[in-house]
Amino acid sequence: MKKYMPYWPIFALIIFLTGASIWYRPLSLHQILRISKNEAITDCKLILTQWGKNNVTTKEGKLTSEEAKKLMSVLAESEYVRFYGNEAYTTSEGEYYTIDLAYTLGDEEEIYRISITKHGVLTDYTDGNRKVYTFEEEEEKTKILNQILDIINTKV
Repeated sequence: MKKYMPYWPIFALIIFLTGASIWYRPLSLHQILRISKNEAITDCKLILTQWGKNNVTTKEGKLTSEEAKKLMSVLAESEYVRFYGNEAYTTSEGEYYTIDLAYTLGDEEEIYRISITKHGVLTDYTDGNRKVYTFEEEEEKTKILNQILDIINTKV
């Protein structure tokens, strides 16, 4: 009598690998925020919060539509992957910042919000769901975060 090998573990592995490759695929900023590249960003409010060893400072500013578009284009230069972990929220030197953007799209009244940390973690709060992403390439993270801070420091 022949012994046969069950094939269900192979199929389960294929399904698992397919799901993992879809889940961890690189995404653009427009895919994360579910907006088109030509979508007009209006009423963009910017909040920069910095934590030092002994103090917290908050700066607020308002971006024009052109400045918001420039900021989003800088963010759109990189691709992002899903992130699971807490190490991005701590730092050994005791300094930390977050950049919060609250904006509306076109004539909509709904307010969208994203947050970016010093460590390059982008959090999307669209639809009440908190989804966390990080830069796919580490070299791009520093370059893009410095460009974002340059835009912000001229505004707040």
